[in-house]
Amino acid sequence: MLDTEILKIPAVALRGMVILPGMIAHFDISRDRSIRAIEQCMMDSQKIFLSAQKNVEQEEPGADDVYHIGVIAEVKQVIKLQNNIVRILVEGIERAELSAFAQTDPYLLAEVAPCVLPKEGFRKRPKLRWCVVYRRHTAGIRR
Repeated sequence: MLDTEILKIPAVALRGMVILPGMIAHFDISRDRSIRAIEQCMMDSQKIFLSAQKNVEQEEPGADDVYHIGVIAEVKQVIKLQNNIVRILVEGIERAELSAFAQTDPYLLAEVAPCVLPKEGFRKRPKLRWCVVYRRHTAGIRR
């Protein structure tokens, strides 16, 4: 990480899903910690840190159970469904690196720093390569 501002924002660990900057997606959450994180972010700036879990079967992931590179996203819509399930619509804003979780109860509060990519000498990867990486990452996940 470079010398950038450390943000403290609520976080959600995603199971079998990756959100990238510029991507708009919706997904369902049902863990109490994740629902509380969404409620808190809606009362604050509507910004949330999203990171993929390393093991999708882990029920209460900690800092070592999620990837440290994730995305700061803006929550666009929250819909409460039956059986304590919440569907949210998010838009990925920028990549960020997780430093630590400042708190884990009642929700995950992440200390993150936005990732600064070099302007010169940075070569974009083809979109097809991202598809291959994503498929390899999710190949073992049962739906």
